[in-house]
Parts: sequence; structure tokens; C-alpha cells
Amino acid sequence: MGIGSLEEIFVELKGVSREQWGLIYLTRCALRGEDAEPEKLAGLDLQRLLSLAKKHSMNAMAARPLRKVLDPETMLQWKKAMEKAMRKNILLDTERRILCAEMEVRGIWYMPLKGSILKDLYPTMDMRQMSDQDILYDASYREEICRMFLARGYTQEGREDSHHDTYHKEPVYNIEMHHALIEEGDDIHMAKYYRNVKDRLIPDKPGGFGHHFTDEDFYVYMTAHAYRHYVERGIGIRALVDIHVYENKKPNLDWSYIEKECAKLRIDGYEKRSRILSRKLFGSEQIQELDEGDLDLLIYSFDAGTHGSEAGFIDHELKRMQKGGKISFWTKIRFLFRRLFPSPEWMMQKNKKLRQHPWMIPFAWIGRLFRGAFRRREHTVKELRYIMDTEEK
Repeated sequence: MGIGSLEEIFVELKGVSREQWGLIYLTRCALRGEDAEPEKLAGLDLQRLLSLAKKHSMNAMAARPLRKVLDPETMLQWKKAMEKAMRKNILLDTERRILCAEMEVRGIWYMPLKGSILKDLYPTMDMRQMSDQDILYDASYREEICRMFLARGYTQEGREDSHHDTYHKEPVYNIEMHHALIEEGDDIHMAKYYRNVKDRLIPDKPGGFGHHFTDEDFYVYMTAHAYRHYVERGIGIRALVDIHVYENKKPNLDWSYIEKECAKLRIDGYEKRSRILSRKLFGSEQIQELDEGDLDLLIYSFDAGTHGSEAGFIDHELKRMQKGGKISFWTKIRFLFRRLFPSPEWMMQKNKKLRQHPWMIPFAWIGRLFRGAFRRREHTVKELRYIMDTEEK
């Protein structure tokens, strides 16, 4: 049985605020091209709702259903979000085309990733706000790509050993050039799965250098990318909206293939849970009833924001370890111990040297203690205070 009005939702489901449910309602309206009904917004703090939408990079989407509801002064704030998102998406889109055309001339194979593809599947391009552009390319041309960006007035940022190089230019150009899809230390299974990713790609046209995934492989990578955020610092509800939009635009996906590939990546549980929740929230005329697992994922997603937060991750892990009730002192101690001394599997996953020499793990633990106590002392103290002050929310 579906859940109809917002009032029924507020009564039946605890742990999610009125403004959070309000954002889900506005998202449903935007995806369907409908205006919001004033009575369903009654009692909501619209300033808090705007702040929440911005936290999840969804303020442009949330603004659309409000155009005929709000007074002109309040609507002006929301209209600015739509205009800013549209302008940024147009600028990034134009720049990506220029960069890809230059790689065509240079004979460098490439493939745009993630949001640059997803935004075009939304009802309007400004609904899927962009913070950057991600492009996978032939790693053997890394130095040439760097010279190409510097010649266009970009500055290079980021780590030398990362799986991507970040380039920035005012006013809004943030480009991540990926010479690998997954950083070797991030996830052993994913890194192995995507090591020879070029073999999975399809040329955009004969003789050209642009490439794309099959619809199924794009969905698998989209899910793998979301999962990396989920396990590290969390990922916001926009990832659930992405699933709905993609399913809606690609109705003939081969789900048996997708499930098999997700199992290889060990993300099949996360994929299924996310897909089910997305369908319940956005895929039918009424929001469907949520079970405990659905609600847990939804609350974690709201806590996280667009790409996650350390506070959201800590809250979620403490609640998961406590399994109900007020967060106890001993749960906090167990969590701190795990932060200081992660499992050997986690340590090896993050460090190539430890995979080659597991006997070094105890020394790596000692190194973590020293870094936390001296090099990252301010951050460590801040995190420690947050953990010890945490109570069930």
C-alpha cells in the first residue's frame, strides 16, 4: 500500500524531518513537470528547505515546482539557483566539447563520465547541477594532456599519485581528467575490474576517438562510483534520483547482466537496496512504504549531502554499531578503536606496499597514531570531540 499525503508520511515514518520529506516531494514534482500544491508546503521552513536542497546540489531542481507558489521575493532566491545551474552547465558543456575536439585532433581516445552524461537525461539540463566535468582518457598521453590544459589557462591541482588530474580555471571550470577509473588503493576488486576499461568501450563513430559505455556498463560504473562515496563519507539522495532518471530513460536494461557485474564488484547488495529505494520514492504515483533498511539508507543519504561528509559518516557508523537506542560510551570507544586500528584488509586495500608486505601492517598502525597525534592534530581533536558529544538523533 502506498503512502499518500505528506502528513501521512510524517506520522508513519520517524527520523526524517518535514523539510527532508518536502525535498522529496518537490523532486517528485520536478521530475513529473508538476507545480507544487501550496497545502503540501504548509508548515515547512522554506529557508531550511533551500539550505537542504543546496547541501544536496538539488536547489535548481527543487525551485521548479515552486514557481507558482512562492511570493516574488522568496522565489527570487530559488530562481537564482536555477539560472546559476543553467549557466554553469552550459559553460562546462561548451568547454568539454572544445576539449574533446582537441583530443580528437591529437588522436587521444577519451570518454566523458558521470554527470556530464546524466544531466542530459533529466527533463531539463539545469535539474542535474554540475560541480565539475570528468573525462577518462588514454593514460599514455598524461603529459600531453597537462600541456594542453596549461596552454588553455588552467592551473593543475591534486595529488601526483591520484587516478585523475584536476584542472581549474575561472570562473567555473573544474575538469577532472581520469587516466584510470578507480584508484588502485581505493578498492582492489574495482581497480582490477576496470584496469583494462578500454576493452569495454564502444567508439562513438567509426574512426573517431570518443567512446562510451553500453547502457548497462554505464549504470554499473555509475553505481560503483556512488558506492565508493557511500562507504567512504556517504552520498546524498541525488544518487537515488539519478537511478530513477536513468531507469526511466533506459527502460530495456539487461538487469541479469547488471546484477552479475555488480556481484563481481561486490556492490550488488548496495545496488539492489538503492534501486528499490529509488523506485519507492520516485517511481510510482505514490511514495511506497519503506522498510527499516530503506529508512536507514534514506537517513544516511540525507546526513551525507552531495558527496558525503565526515560527520554524516560518523553518525551513520555509530548508529549502525549501536543497533538502536542512545549511543553508548562503549560504542564510541569501539568506533574510535576501529578508526585508529582499521582491519588488515582495509589497510591493504588502501596501500599497495602493505598488499606486497602484510607484515608491515602493525608499523602502519603506529604511523596512523603519530599522524593523528601530530600532523593532523587539529582534525583529530575535532573528530574526537564530535564522536564523544554524539547522541542518538
